[in-house]
Amino acid sequence: MKTDRITKMYDHLTNKERAMLAFRYMTEMNEVELDRIEATVPRHTYQCLDLDYQSWLGLLFHFASAWAIDYWQTYVKKVAATAVALDLSRRGGELEQVEASFEKLGEWEAQLVALDRALEAVCAEHGFDADSVRRWAGVGTFAPPHGNTEPDARLQAEMNEILSTFFRGRE
Repeated sequence: MKTDRITKMYDHLTNKERAMLAFRYMTEMNEVELDRIEATVPRHTYQCLDLDYQSWLGLLFHFASAWAIDYWQTYVKKVAATAVALDLSRRGGELEQVEASFEKLGEWEAQLVALDRALEAVCAEHGFDADSVRRWAGVGTFAPPHGNTEPDARLQAEMNEILSTFFRGRE
């Protein structure tokens, strides 16, 4: 098979350079360039831990990382909403603005409860410890400061689906 010029250029890159380009092309969803890069990665024969074990461990790290990213993005939005609500309240903002800010804060808290409940449900379904995911994320179980916040049902269902995809076809 004849190798095209671009693929030949990838032959001269270090693995670090290939990996950096591969990550870029993954995020751009550019399968052609990704395939070209991977065609130039040297192949070796190794003695290593069982591939199924490594695959499961990698899956669990990806699962935990995906949940942690969603959690922290939502948490940062909650903190920002708290700051806005408190600042408006402190400065004597218009009542509608203050109420809207506190309502938005409640929405972010409902989303955090939903993320936590989705994590619990998917972990329970697959025999995975939810607390280990929380430790990986550097958080505890989310406890809303305003008592019994109902979870955002739409987000909880969506996260159940997203988190479950990590395990599909694996068991």
